[in-house]
Order: sequence, then structure tokens, then C-alpha cells
Amino acid sequence: MGKHWKRTMRSLVYLETYLNLCGNRELRVENCMQILEYNDVLVRLRTRDMIVEVWGTELRVSDYNDSSVLVTGTISSVQLQEKR
Repeated sequence: MGKHWKRTMRSLVYLETYLNLCGNRELRVENCMQILEYNDVLVRLRTRDMIVEVWGTELRVSDYNDSSVLVTGTISSVQLQEKR
């Protein structure tokens, strides 16, 4: 019951992690708290409830403002790891 209540409250105040993928060239991650790792093949981002790993080539991070991050390049995979 506790986890369901927390999830409902987070969604009501827009604290959930939102991913918007446009083809394989652009990914916007909403509610990003920290860029953990960033190079041209891997971008690791920490959100409130998970770690988002973006793999690809020529990756760039831009438009980092108000907890939103835009990752561009050729994206080959996106992996989500739930934080414990």
C-alpha cells in the first residue's frame, strides 16, 4: 500500500520520470536529478527513482535546465535500472 501511495503522489506533482524518444536521434528525460556519466557512447542519468543509461554513438547532452535533459546522437539502446 505504501509504494502505491508514493507513486500516486509523485505522479500528481509530476515527479515521475518521463522519457520522450524521437526515433533514434533524440531522447528527452524529464525530472533528471544528476548527470552521472557522459561521453560520446554512454550517458548515465539519475532520476528520483531510477538510473537511465543511454547507449549510442556521437551522444551529446544539451538543454539541461529545470531537471530536463536532452540527449542527441545515434541512440542504440536505453536501459532503466530501478534504484533500491
